[in-house]
Amino acid sequence: FLVALGDAPLDAVCALPPSGSAMDLRLLEHESELGNAEAQYALGTAFLLGEGVPQDAARAASLFERAAGQGEARAQCNLGAMYAQGIGVPLDYAEATKWYALSAEQGDADGLYNLAVVFAQGLGASVKDLARAAELCR
Repeated sequence: FLVALGDAPLDAVCALPPSGSAMDLRLLEHESELGNAEAQYALGTAFLLGEGVPQDAARAASLFERAAGQGEARAQCNLGAMYAQGIGVPLDYAEATKWYALSAEQGDADGLYNLAVVFAQGLGASVKDLARAAELCR
């Protein structure tokens, strides 16, 4: 899922759970309530895409935020993409940059790419910095 933002696309969904995985939504709900970051990420993805549940971007963002707070890199990247595009949360480039950076620090390829786009385009409070963007892409 790519959504154009300025001159370059940002991933609306940075990473998805493995396709074909049997997603028992009741089990995901239960595990999510117990604080399982992987379940929160998978359930957030289901709500974002409307897979097996009604599409609900705000609920997806809430689940991603819970998982991201526990260091789940894919959830951090997805939450950053949601803030960068105002999907389910207010448009906020500073928040997007924060979550992309946390994801990138863990070596998440999508987080690195999206953080590079932030610097390449100078989004939000970020100053356009092509050298930093190129460094992130290495």
